[in-house]
This record gives sequence, structure tokens and C-alpha cells, in this order.
Amino acid sequence: MSSYASGATTAPEAILTDDLLKQIAFEVWSKGVEGIKREHRVNRTPDAQMAVADEDEWATQTAAGLADPTRALRTRWLLRRDIEEVLQISAEAECRKRGLPVGGHEQGQIADALFEAEVGKLQARSELAHGLALPTVDHRLVPSQQMPKGRGASWTFSEWAERALSAQPSGASWQHKVRKVADDFEAFLPRKKAIYEIEKGDIQDFVDFLIQCPNRSMQRFPGLSLRDAVRANNSRQGELKPFRTVSPNTIRDTQFAVLRWVLAFAHARDAVAFNPATGVKVPGARKKGGRKSAFQIEELNALFAHPTFVGCRSPIRPNTPGDYLFADHRVWAPLLMLFTGARPSELAQLKVSDVKLGHRYPHINILTEYDPDDPDDHEYTAFKTENARRQVPIHPELDALGFASYVAKQPKAGRLFPEWKSSPDARKLYSSAGWIRRINDTYIPAITNRKPKPTLYSLRHTFKTQMARDGVPAQNQNQILGHAQVGMDPNYLDDLGIESHYEHVRRVNYRGLDLSSLRSKYSKS
Repeated sequence: MSSYASGATTAPEAILTDDLLKQIAFEVWSKGVEGIKREHRVNRTPDAQMAVADEDEWATQTAAGLADPTRALRTRWLLRRDIEEVLQISAEAECRKRGLPVGGHEQGQIADALFEAEVGKLQARSELAHGLALPTVDHRLVPSQQMPKGRGASWTFSEWAERALSAQPSGASWQHKVRKVADDFEAFLPRKKAIYEIEKGDIQDFVDFLIQCPNRSMQRFPGLSLRDAVRANNSRQGELKPFRTVSPNTIRDTQFAVLRWVLAFAHARDAVAFNPATGVKVPGARKKGGRKSAFQIEELNALFAHPTFVGCRSPIRPNTPGDYLFADHRVWAPLLMLFTGARPSELAQLKVSDVKLGHRYPHINILTEYDPDDPDDHEYTAFKTENARRQVPIHPELDALGFASYVAKQPKAGRLFPEWKSSPDARKLYSSAGWIRRINDTYIPAITNRKPKPTLYSLRHTFKTQMARDGVPAQNQNQILGHAQVGMDPNYLDDLGIESHYEHVRRVNYRGLDLSSLRSKYSKS
């Protein structure tokens, strides 16, 4: 562990303030982190490298113990016990240097501050060892004189949210989401804080609180604050059991994503010394990718054998087999997702003129923006809209299923799916929430019990997976799906063009997929 120089000089008597304690701890933390960085930069002998690796491993294990609620107190106690002698020697030296009483309450406070600096250094070592360029800074270690005092430092979170929205134009849904999260976050805080006053603990406490909130609380408890909605939900008894709470993944990809985005914007403009959202964890959230479960072939066969696709009793009895064929978005949107990877929001807004069947390489012009309801789109970046504008090949299987016949029957000046209802929410052009929930909550549970269950959006993931299996280059995949390129491709790669996309996509083959029942009904209709 670290040791501190024990100077013997004395200084005029000083007063130990919170800021002085933070300054002492911050200086020790900063010096320690620079030393750790040097250890990882400098070429060392194999024995020295092994020693650094051992320190990194110990730090990682101890940091994990500190982050585990069931082990945190004991881990801190053991760590403090092991370095207590060094802490007291160093605290005594600080007292003498600053003219503070030796052996009294002040020395104990300094020892406590130095311990927090050691904990911070330990966590920094763990993060640096795992590739983080800048380690998390505990807000409690930063003295007020280290805080930015420039323009905007005293603005509130909501004010910075508005500035971020103005500087980075985005769709109405994202704007609404940012403002809603800003309002909820500031209502949660015990008082309205300037941006530089927001601490990591504030973010973590808010995230922990959100996990208790009922899903869709605004609709279920209209007019109530989040705190009141939690109380109202918990008070439901008997048959009125509490509603399911918001999933940790939704919190991570919605509220926490907003907090991190706004604070990163403020940090980039020197309003805060660091982003306090860094290092915050959403308890229970699965790793990104854990929910993106592609459909298996037998699940697809079962899904597309549902009466909605092959014939139901009537429009109001879609789950009962019969001779009624929908032949609208309820059939074609899932098929288009499976063979183009398009988002529901993109399909809902298509015009008939966006479908280019007569082109040498049949395709659809996708011209819409980011879909806030798509769990695949949890990163809010400036290039999202640019990437979303693209040409997507029409797979030959769609032609075999009768897609061209369906398109030909629609008025040329109208929408591709005119029966897709307009949304009562002015921020969205068309509503799909109820239709998507019906598929996710009724159709899919009837065909599979595995976890994580696929969802409607998994059709998009299934198409990407099959493209990869059939050798479609990643650069083509990204342009077809409206994703950002990776590495140096954004700087050097041009649009590969519809010819290249079509030649690859037409060879995508879902081996074992049986759509013969749909083909026999819709290709002749």
C-alpha cells in the first residue's frame, strides 16, 4: 500500500474544514493515480510486470467486495485494519505540516479522509487495469476549489438538458424523454442543485429508487409524482396486486442514459470536473446484448403459423383459426422486419412511393429517424439520423410471399400501411405499442418458454444474425440496418450502394423456415 512522507515542520495553526479534508484526500488520490498510470505505461522486467498484475488483481477483487452490499462493510473494515498504522502516521504528518493538533479529533478526521483516498486509488487501479482511460473520481474527494466556476457551473440539470437538446437536435420523442427524466430527477433530489453539486451518490440513489417504480406509472397513476406512484402501487392488495416494476434494463437504457448524456455534455463544456454518472450501476440490469435473443427457426415457424398470419375467425378474433386474412401491417410488418431488419417505426411511416419494386435492385427507401421504443437503439448519438436514412434491399422471399401484389393494391399517393393507426401521442406519427405488446405478451409466450424470450424486435436481431451466418460483410450489415460503422470505417468508408447490399441480401437463407402456408394464401390474393 502507499505510504506518505512524514514531515516534521510545523505551520501556523489552521482550521480543519471539509474543503481542506477534501484537498488532502484529492492530492493523495491524484498522486496515487498518476503513479498507477506510470506503472502500466513503463516497460518493466517480467518480475515487475508480474508484481503490477498481482496488485491489479488484488485491487479488482477488493473493489468487487466494496461494491457488493453483502460484503462492503466487512471489506472496508479489513482494508482499514490493514493500513491503519500507515494512515495514522500520515495523518500525524499532515497535522504537523498544517499546524493542526496532533493526536486529537483532527488527526482522526484526516486519517478518515486518507482512507477514502486509498479506497479511491484502489478502485482507480481496478478500472485502469481493465482499460478505462480515466478512472472514476469520487465526488467526495474533490475540494470546492477544484470545481469549475465558469459559465454554466451554477445551472441546474434541467437547464443543461435544454442546452444539450439545443446543441444536438433530435426527434420529439427524445426531447420529451430528456425533459421528463430531468423533471423526475430534480423532483427526487432533496433540493435543486447546480450541475457541479450533483454527486455520484445522487445518481445511484435515483437509479435505486426507479427500480421500485411501477411500469407505465403515468398511465396507471395519472397525476401522481413518482414517489406517490410507488406508494400507491405498494398499497394495492388482494386481487389488485402491485403492478410490475420498471425493468432494470429499461432504467439503464432510458433514465440513466439521459442522465449520463446530459452530464457528459456539461463535462465536455467544463461545467463539471467529471461525469458523476461514471461508474454508477443499475442493479439487476443485464449486459447489453442479453435481451437481443434472435428467434430460432422452429420458433419462427410456430409464430408465422399463428391465425393472425395464416387465417383467423374475424378481425376481433385474431387468435382463433378461420378463413379471414388481415393482409395489412399485422402480417407484413413482421415479415418485413424478418427480411429487411427495419424498425416498426420506419415501416409505419413508409409511403407506397418509398417501395422501389421496378428498380434493377428492388429496395425500400428508409427515411425515418431513431426509434425511441426500440431496445436496440439505447445509444443516443448525433449520427443516428444520418445512418437511419438508407436503401434496404427487398429479399426475393418477400416477392414470393406476394409483397409486390400487396403494394400494387395500395393507392400510389398513400401510405404503405394505411390501416396502421395514428398515435394519440403528438410526438409519434403512428402507434404500435398495443400491437407490439400483443405479440410479445400473447403470441411469443405461446411458442417458447426459453429465457430470455425473443420479442418482436428480435426479428431485426434475427435478420442481422442470419446475415452474419451467410457471410454478409459487417459494413453492409451496418448500412442495411442503419447502424454506425465501427473503427476507422466512418472516416474512410463510402456508401456501399444498393447493388452491393442486394447481391448480399438475396443470398440470405433461413434454412428450415417454412412459410408455405403464407405463400399459398398471400401470393394469390
